[in-house]
Amino acid sequence: MTGDYPSLAQVTGHALSAIFLDTLAMDIDQLERVNHTRSTVAPERRLDICRFFHWHDTAPDLR
Repeated sequence: MTGDYPSLAQVTGHALSAIFLDTLAMDIDQLERVNHTRSTVAPERRLDICRFFHWHDTAPDLR
């Protein structure tokens, strides 16, 4: 009778896959919106984000 139902590992894997893919799709949508919004701002008015990012503030393994 065990062949009738998927294993717990299969169910868990399917659930995690669905969650990951949904999250990835939302991240892609948000990135596209940000890129579109950024493209509407004149280049000289855009913030240079690199000025605000300090390497010494990151974790040592990211340097």
